[in-house]
Amino acid sequence: MTFLGLLLVTLTSVGQENPFLDRTYWRNNPTIADIDQKIAEGHDISASTGAAFDAVSWALIEKTDNTTIKYLLSKKGNDVNKLTHDKRTYIFWAAYKDNLPMMQYLLDNGAKTDIIDSHGYSLMNFAAATGQLNTKIYNFCLEHGADPSKERNHDGANVLLLVAPYIKDTSLIEYFIKNGVNLRSTDNNGNGIFVHGIRSIENTSGKLLFVREGSGPGKILDSFVVSTMTKMMEQTITNGTGRK
Repeated sequence: MTFLGLLLVTLTSVGQENPFLDRTYWRNNPTIADIDQKIAEGHDISASTGAAFDAVSWALIEKTDNTTIKYLLSKKGNDVNKLTHDKRTYIFWAAYKDNLPMMQYLLDNGAKTDIIDSHGYSLMNFAAATGQLNTKIYNFCLEHGADPSKERNHDGANVLLLVAPYIKDTSLIEYFIKNGVNLRSTDNNGNGIFVHGIRSIENTSGKLLFVREGSGPGKILDSFVVSTMTKMMEQTITNGTGRK
């Protein structure tokens, strides 16, 4: 489970008094009629939890129908650029949940695409950090000002390093290289793609060369081996099975 997924699980009981702040309410895909009824009962549709999740962010995260989400956005206090958890706007949550139609809707209604959240994530980098593999989401970001060669979080990690733990083949690596990201890019601590993307490395004798500790990028025990693996990947993408 990702750090964000774990955080969201811990917040399931938040806001029980106001049903709009309970994520399970949105998971059940409520009707607009039911929402209106609860508003009539006095529940605030624009309220936020202590962690700054609100009705719209929960609805996006729980994949409530887009028609319903658009209705929520029409309510006072739910501006498209409203800051929610970790100073993320709604378009961040739409990207996280692979909801391109809502990203476009938000953009069409004035959503900004150049916001940086409290962890230093741009829209593109947040999508990567949460495991987004759909290049259409990244295309959207690129078309609206993202620069993958320059955007980095507070730890200095770019989009390729952030998405590395989720990559299943070389296609996404190729995609970002074609869009200006250097395969040999590193974060502020000098950690590259293998350090971000691999949990552990042993040699043929069983000697541990690299191990990931906790949720961080891990610890390099033999930097020469990691450098060699990076060179091998470069050759694979350029000359070998990584080419299409």
